[in-house]
This record gives sequence, structure tokens and C-alpha cells, in this order.
Amino acid sequence: MDETRPGAEPRATLLPGGLGLVAGALVFTAVRWAFRLRFPSGWYDRSWINAFVLGVAAGALGLSIVRHVARRRGRPLSASVETFVASALGLLSIVAWTNLGNVQYPFHRWEHFTYFIGAKYFRELSYPRIYRCTAVADAELLGRAAMRGRTIRDLSTDEVIPASTALADPADCKRHFSPERWRAFQADVDFFRQASGPTYWADMQTDHGFNPPPPWIVAGGALAELAPASVRTQTLLARIDPLLLIAMFALVAWAFGARVLWIALVVWGCQFPASGSWTCGAFLRQDWLLALVASVCLARRRWWVAAGAALATSSALRVFPALLLVLPALAAVHHRLRKGSFSAAHRRFALGLVLGGVGWFAVSSAIYGVDSWRAFAQHIAAHREASLANHVGLRAILSQTIAGRLAVARDPGAIDEYRPWREARKAAFAARRPLYAALVGAAALLLVAASRRVRVLWCALGASALAVVVSVDLASYYYAFFLIVALLAAASPIEEWLALGAVFLSRLVNALPVLDANPDIRYTLQSYVFLAWAVAALVALAWCRPARFAAMRT
Repeated sequence: MDETRPGAEPRATLLPGGLGLVAGALVFTAVRWAFRLRFPSGWYDRSWINAFVLGVAAGALGLSIVRHVARRRGRPLSASVETFVASALGLLSIVAWTNLGNVQYPFHRWEHFTYFIGAKYFRELSYPRIYRCTAVADAELLGRAAMRGRTIRDLSTDEVIPASTALADPADCKRHFSPERWRAFQADVDFFRQASGPTYWADMQTDHGFNPPPPWIVAGGALAELAPASVRTQTLLARIDPLLLIAMFALVAWAFGARVLWIALVVWGCQFPASGSWTCGAFLRQDWLLALVASVCLARRRWWVAAGAALATSSALRVFPALLLVLPALAAVHHRLRKGSFSAAHRRFALGLVLGGVGWFAVSSAIYGVDSWRAFAQHIAAHREASLANHVGLRAILSQTIAGRLAVARDPGAIDEYRPWREARKAAFAARRPLYAALVGAAALLLVAASRRVRVLWCALGASALAVVVSVDLASYYYAFFLIVALLAAASPIEEWLALGAVFLSRLVNALPVLDANPDIRYTLQSYVFLAWAVAALVALAWCRPARFAAMRT
């Protein structure tokens, strides 16, 4: 794969690339056949899936190392051989993201219930009422007797409570609905309940709610209003995300070329925290990621205003991408101190940020009112204190103890069986808060020092991942954002090895048998991997830059 310039891959690699895709498809078919023989029920053992993905990640890392070693020795690999192997691994990485097809099809019922219902009835439910009103609707449809033993999560306190609490005053929920809207809500709830099965449906009601900011609801609500919930409606809505992902990778190819596209596919498909088991088949869950990657790609192509608007869009849809402005902002300040003014790139990028941010705020406020932002702020303030087993980040590391792990701290006999575990995590973090403050301070100093050396805007965006990891705990599936860290491979072979090595390590630690009974420790180990990657990527970019990257400084 020639990487002299984006889009410059020679035609001579088209045939090997096509043959590699065929080979990858054959491998996938053979593995699926073997798995179906071993697991006739249709659902594969997670350790077997992890072993397959680990093999793909190991193959990608091995190919990268062999390629660079061969080039340093003056005997580069044949372009045809490299393209053949890389194409096969790229396709297998896509397959890996879907857990070899071991995902909910044709749509993810849990995701669609939360996001379809939450968006369609946002004016009535706002953020705190989704589970309470669902319980009331179920009681009217099935009778109160069917609700005995059911629990729901109180989103204002993050406590699991008996569903009877909501049924004590149904009018508190129904007063927000017109009679017509209540009937439509009941019908939609009835569809998801029947599509889910009793146990899965009951588990949904103890999740952590509908959490996107108002700008996401602008599009999500408009799409959800198109038709009542049904298999056809949800299947069509689930097709949006694959189109967004295709657009995202097309942007990567346009901005960076085939080599970096391949690395991005491997990282996206093979890393563990954001595997497709979480969001494959979901409803409009990849829009923020498309906008974030678009920002880096547009900045790489020097479309500064569009890059700023894209980052503003990603931030408007999921908030935390705004933290990726830390390094660009520090670099802009250093430029101002050195040169006496901000660069044209920084000014135009900032213009795009302002236009995008103001635009999204204005549109969402016009549709749902400024109060929707106040409700979102209150909801997220409460949600931020919630403890999730799949949290990834520095706070998750400092909240975990062996004695307080989920396997031993939960109380299966209680209404809220996870409350003792949550209390143990909060106590552990409170005891380690001074250490957390010290580590955040160290990360801040590292970012400030690096900002004097990282002067390329798109690189600064990717290298700001450390600011996210140390500032907030995110549900694991949001760690798909590390895709922009993988794009730093365009700047240095070291960044390529860090990206592929981190993905390999992510799957390797996930293979530990002890983690099957300890999901919180599983994601704590993932937090270590991604924290180390974020630090190493920043240090390598700032202090280990090769000559060709030094020439890119502006």
C-alpha cells in the first residue's frame, strides 16, 4: 500500500486487495462453520470470540512490524503480498467488531427501546420519567398483578426501586401526555416488551436511562416520529448507523490514504471496550463518532472551518468530545505568545466551533426549549455519580478494589442488589481522591508541556485523548473515540505500533479466565491499557517525532 499521498494507491494493488478480501471472507466462513458446530444454539462462547479477535489483532501487529523492519533493512515487502494480507485482516476486523455476527439482529432491542422511546416522547418523558411511565403503561396493559416483583431505576437517585412506587400515582406520569400520545406510547411500549421477552424486558427497566443532549434529540426525535415502533421501523432505523460508519471510513481514506484506513479498521474492529455487542443494530449511535473523525480528517485537509463545525457537532451530540480541545487550545495560546497573534488555522477552526455550537444550541432550544438544556444538565450531574461495571477511565481505576469487586460486593437478595458494590466504589474513590487530583495535575502538566511541541491541529486533536481519560468515566462503547488516536499513525510508525499494540493488549488481558466472573475488573484492566496508550501516544508525538513529521509543523 503506497502512502506517498492520500488516494495514490497504485492500480497494481487492486487485484491483491480483492483477493485478500476473498481470503478474509473464506476465513470468516470457515470460522463461523466451526463455531456453529461447537455452539449449535447459535450464541458463541465469548472466550472463543475473543481468541479469534486476538488472532486478528496479532496478525495486524505482526504485519506492521515485519513491514517496517523489512523497509529499514532495504528489502521492503512486496506490495502485492502486503496488500493481500492487509485486506484480509481489514475485512476480518470488521467481522471482529460484530463478534462474528453474534449480535442482536435485525435491531438491538435494548438500545432501540431506550433511544426510540426516549427521543419520540422526550417532551413528555424528559430525562427522569422513562422507566416510571413505562411501568404505568405496562400496568394498564397487563394489570397490576403482572407488575409484582418488578423493579425500575429511579433516575433521580440512581437507586433501583419497586415498580409499585411509580404505580402509586399514575397521574404523575400521565399528566404529561395527551390522551392520543398516551395511547401511542402504550402501543410502542407494548411492541418492545413483546419483542424482548420477560427477563430481558425487566432488566431494561433498571438501566441508566436516556442520556443524549438536546441536539441529538433533534434528529433522533424526528426519525422516531416517522412511524410507530415495529420490526420494520426499527430495522430501517438500525440501518442508519452502518451508513454513518461507511461515511466515516470513506473520510479516513480521503484524508489519510489506504495505510491509515487499514490501521483505523483494525483498531475500531478489534479493540474490546467498544465492540459491536454494545451498539451494533442500535439507533443513531454512531453520529457523534462520524462527526469527531470528520473533524480530524477535515483538519488534515486544512478545511479549518468545517473541522471546527464537525467537532462542535460531535460535542453537541455527546459533550465529552469538547475535552479534545485541550491540546489545540494550549497550542493556540503558545502560538499567540510566540507570534503575537493566533494562526489563520486556529482562527478559522474557532469560527467553525462557534458557528457549530451556536447553531446546535439555537436549533435544539427552538424545538425543545432552553429548559431542555437545564433538564439535561441536572440529569447528567446525577448520572455522572452512577457507577457502571463497564466504566473506563482513570476514575474507574481508582474506584476499583479487589475486596469491593462486583462478584463479592453485590447482594442478590436485595431489591437493588448492586447498591453495596456502588457504595464500595464510591468509598474507594473518596479515599483516593488526593491521588486522583495529583494524577490529573500530572496529566495537565504533560499536556501543557506537549502543547509547545505539537503544533499540527489534527495531531493535537488526537493527542488530547489523555484529557478525556483522566477527566471523565465513560461507558466503554464511547472508547471508539480512540479511533482518532489511531489516525496519528500517519505521523509516525511509533504511533502505528502503539495503536496496534494497545488493541492487541486490550484483547490479551480480556482473555484472562478470572474476568468472566468479574466484569468490573475486566473494564478496570481496559482502563489501564487505554490510559497507557493515551500517555504514550502524547509523549511519542511530542518528543519522539521522526523527521517527516517535523517537516509538517506549521
